[in-house]
Amino acid sequence: MLLKTKMLYSLSYVGIGMLLSLNSMAQKSNYADVNAVVLGMKAGINSSNLKISQGGLSVSGSSVAGFSGGFYLQKKLAPNFFIQPELLFEQGGTKLSVQESTGTITETMALNYLNLPILAKYTFPNSGFSVLGGPQIGYLLSAKATVAVTGQPELTNSSDSSYKKVNLSFVIGAEYAITPQFNISLRYFGGLTTIAKSEQGYDNMGNPTTVNPDAKTSGIALTVGYNFK
Repeated sequence: MLLKTKMLYSLSYVGIGMLLSLNSMAQKSNYADVNAVVLGMKAGINSSNLKISQGGLSVSGSSVAGFSGGFYLQKKLAPNFFIQPELLFEQGGTKLSVQESTGTITETMALNYLNLPILAKYTFPNSGFSVLGGPQIGYLLSAKATVAVTGQPELTNSSDSSYKKVNLSFVIGAEYAITPQFNISLRYFGGLTTIAKSEQGYDNMGNPTTVNPDAKTSGIALTVGYNFK
């Protein structure tokens, strides 16, 4: 528990430290452009899923909707080029359904992450449109599994022990500046590493074995941002 807390604090400190350091640079910037550094906040929705593969079989559940929001800082590096670190709280997961003779069994996995994307951004001159992309590191705050069986009460349990705490992914997307203060962003994110832990299971002969499922996150996020000025 202490190690998990330290990891969470470390990721938070890195994200906040980057935002504060870039904000400090804004006070010392020699750029003629007064908008060389911009601090902002954003909020919206995302639709995420999990692709789970094991032993040559692959399963993708239904996408689930969740909240996406946090803070970002945009630092101008050159004309039309920026670096944009963000610190976001994002909800994700997936929904799996199995039809049985007695009814439908539905399992919904809810994953809450603190994400730190470091994005490179290019703005097309005189258009308001930008493209951006880069790596993202996420820290799992909580994981819950809700199982619903036809005609029976839902059961919700913590599933933290089934998932790794750190998730590495990539982000690509586009942004449009509606006004100098408001923008709208659409992005895709895809997992680079599995978030599932190894588990003890059994092979086809009934012998104990280690199961290594490959579970990667993916999804899209639509957010509205506001630049503080």
